[in-house]
Amino acid sequence: MADELAALQAEETRLQAELADWEAVDDETGSVQSLTDGADYPPSETDNGPPEANEQPSLVNHGRSLQGGSGLATRDETAAIVAASRARQQSLSERLDSAQEMYGTEAVLRNKVAKTAQLLETAVKGVDIAFVMDVTGSMDPWIDAAKSKVTAIMEAAETIHSGAVTRMAFVGYRDLEDARRYEVLDFVSKEETGRLKAFLHEIVATGGDDACEDVAGALKQVLALSWMASTKLVIHIADAPCHGARYHHNSLDYHLEGDPSGLVPEELLQQLCASRVSVYFGRINASTDKMTGIFAGVPGELLLHLLAAAAGLLPGEVNGHMLGQYAQ
Repeated sequence: MADELAALQAEETRLQAELADWEAVDDETGSVQSLTDGADYPPSETDNGPPEANEQPSLVNHGRSLQGGSGLATRDETAAIVAASRARQQSLSERLDSAQEMYGTEAVLRNKVAKTAQLLETAVKGVDIAFVMDVTGSMDPWIDAAKSKVTAIMEAAETIHSGAVTRMAFVGYRDLEDARRYEVLDFVSKEETGRLKAFLHEIVATGGDDACEDVAGALKQVLALSWMASTKLVIHIADAPCHGARYHHNSLDYHLEGDPSGLVPEELLQQLCASRVSVYFGRINASTDKMTGIFAGVPGELLLHLLAAAAGLLPGEVNGHMLGQYAQ
């Protein structure tokens, strides 16, 4: 593209010079238009016009050098050639503008590709951690714990890969009938920890009419995060199961048939696992056991010790279910 652009610029320069020559011819022919009335010129020696009209050596030279022949150009012929030259120049200018635009676009794309490659190279060694948390009224103490542990968790995560870029996201959820169902902050880096802290500071534990919460909707929000790192972790902390009679033991549930929009939590978890996201669940009480047993495929309890800082987030009596582990 650069070579084509240079060639077009050279051609435009040549055309401009050619056009200048033809315009000079046009100016000379114009000075005798009233005498020639479109006839070939210079006028013959028998014409009675002014002497200066009989002396047109520059016009003869122009006609022969530009046309490549011995004949002389009439004004109409000269004007036609000038018009054609201008049309060629206009066409060339449009091609040149198009080439410059394409070349500029190509340069921008190359720059974007280079930046993307750099980001991907960094991401290969990165760690993405998404905290998913029930933020209804009963979860107030756990939200306060999360607020106080964010920095420690990010620092601990960086020990997984030396030099890795750690990013953290937060997905808070309430229930289907709540006016504000979700509190979502997409991934931020360690340098933006202050932004995450400020976000958490504004979250108020409220809502949740029945005993079950919108877990399925929360998982859908998690899938929509900008996952990029090679190591992807979800730490889900909740004290209530999702909607659907099969996920709990007679808990108060206004949606016993499950999520009204048709979301199925297991299917959403499978999508996360297919993306090589490791999902851990922080168990606060027994009300979530049936749900996590279904999620994991087999019942059981596993101490949540993925990160020392994450373990410190949860009191000693809190256990964890590992729902899926696919981290590289």
